Amino acid sequence: MMKNIIKIVLSLFIVFSFLSCSKDKRTRKVQYMPDTDMYNPVPYETYSFNPNAKDGLTSQKPVEGTIARGQAPYDYPNTQSGYLLAKDSLVSPLKSTEKDLAKGKHLYKIYCSSCHGDKGDGQGVLVKREKFLGIPN
Repeated sequence: MMKNIIKIVLSLFIVFSFLSCSKDKRTRKVQYMPDTDMYNPVPYETYSFNPNAKDGLTSQKPVEGTIARGQAPYDYPNTQSGYLLAKDSLVSPLKSTEKDLAKGKHLYKIYCSSCHGDKGDGQGVLVKREKFLGIPN
């Protein structure tokens, strides 16, 4: 009797093992915790009602003052005179300290000097060994 049970369990295991080897990868497999919604998340449609938002809209407006990527404000005309004006009047809002300059020099030596050289003249080690064409400027 015990041998029959072992044979039945073993044969069921083998059958289910082969059934789980499906070539169709588009079907989802067994879900062990269906109530958590982590495996099958429920997204909101773009312009549908959203109970989590104050105004009920899924698509929210950007925060006031948001600048789109690649659209940094530049208040000078795109001309030679605009470039000269920017050169004379633009001031960095960041304060420069000796600690920052030392860190910048350290990072430049690690990441930049191999191509651009220690002086920034485009005569780094890789240029001198002709690992790529042209002088990095």
